[in-house]
Amino acid sequence: MTLLISITTDQGIVLASDSRQSQTNTNHIVRILTDNAVKIFELNSKVAIGAAGLSTYINDQGRLHTVSKYIQQYKETNNVESMSVEALARDIHRYIYNKFPWKLQIDETINKFKNDVASKKGRVLSINVQDNIINYTVQYPNKPVEQGNITVEPIDLLICGYNPGGDRYTYEAKIPGSVDLKRDSNDYGATWVGQTDVLTRLILGYDPNILNTDIFRNITQNNPDKIREVQQQLTGVEYNIPWSLLTLQDAIDLSVFLIKITSQIKKFSNGINMDMGDLQGVGGSVDVLVIKPDEIQWINKKQLHYPKEE
Repeated sequence: MTLLISITTDQGIVLASDSRQSQTNTNHIVRILTDNAVKIFELNSKVAIGAAGLSTYINDQGRLHTVSKYIQQYKETNNVESMSVEALARDIHRYIYNKFPWKLQIDETINKFKNDVASKKGRVLSINVQDNIINYTVQYPNKPVEQGNITVEPIDLLICGYNPGGDRYTYEAKIPGSVDLKRDSNDYGATWVGQTDVLTRLILGYDPNILNTDIFRNITQNNPDKIREVQQQLTGVEYNIPWSLLTLQDAIDLSVFLIKITSQIKKFSNGINMDMGDLQGVGGSVDVLVIKPDEIQWINKKQLHYPKEE
């Protein structure tokens, strides 16, 4: 897990991330692997990338696969300096999609689900995978057929920067999934991926899980138009932040604050009442990189160092 934030201002783009990396072991238990993971990388002199989501995988032989390794391999084996932000986003999405063993993670999740159903004397009637969503139909003894889905955490990338001509873009690339434009040169604001529930409450003013409560389900009745109407009305409680007027230092301060407060809330909480047992997936130091039209500048970057004395 991770919290990765990109803030676009008139002066440039701030990209910030925590350093915690978690891992699902062979017993399907999620544990904290390290608080020293590197998640932000320069792709060329004007474009950077950040990685969130399920970005590590350990195979049966104990070999560790990391998205960061494939990002570095991509950069070393491709002529990236003159590429546009979109071209880089689509090309690295295709590269990691083909290299990283994300399909094995889907297969392992399906096998675990089948074993769980079998242990309860049930039968899996159907399995259908759409990107990172596993849709299923099952039946247990003396019970009606049940339908549901399992969400497998995807790899989530933010690719931000400037084209050679000076246009500014931010793209999100999900694996499995698509590449989507999040912001262009005329759009200012914050884009976030990873463990975003605390940040969403702070900025938007509500937790998206509120739409799953009975009172909101009665209002929306699973009607997409009504859901969009409710979401549109909820924009009224969002904080009005003048993103285009923020200085780069303001954007740095805000991104670091949002990551640190997320880390602290996760430290002291056990999820929310309707979804207990959330992982403390945000932690460690905060790396911050600034992308300007003519250069990339590291504001804070982890370095190898002698351990602090206790």
